[in-house]
Amino acid sequence: MTFSKLARFSELPREGKLAFVEAFILLIAAWSFTKILPYAWWTRLLGHSGTGQQLVTTRSSTQVSELVNWAIGAAARQIPWEIVCLPQAIAGRWMLARRHVDCTLCIGVRSTPGPAARNAEMHAWLALEDWMGEKNGAGAGYTVIARFGARHDTV
Repeated sequence: MTFSKLARFSELPREGKLAFVEAFILLIAAWSFTKILPYAWWTRLLGHSGTGQQLVTTRSSTQVSELVNWAIGAAARQIPWEIVCLPQAIAGRWMLARRHVDCTLCIGVRSTPGPAARNAEMHAWLALEDWMGEKNGAGAGYTVIARFGARHDTV
């Protein structure tokens, strides 16, 4: 961290500092889980899975979701390797769950232009009532292949 980054960090309110540190730790944990553990193991940490439509309940909070969104983005930029969307979505889900905010983690796929039939792109995002990643373009053009939410969310 450079001096200017340290100075900016020191100017953050206490809540922002704690959220940043939490996001940093959870991003590394989520990245590690997705790289080391088999899919079946780390997906158990995400809640109930399904591909059907899931409701997003009304307990979400714009202020909390904005703080988590900022913390995940800021922390991901400080990690010396690339943290792609899946570990970011997992860490965001964990942070929101700790704050009692319901969300659904979505994993989607879309085909990309190219001669090979195997050209596909995967993406992960969070869906909340007050900040719906899909409505903000996060899931645009993707076919959802997995959703992870609370057990009571499944329709």
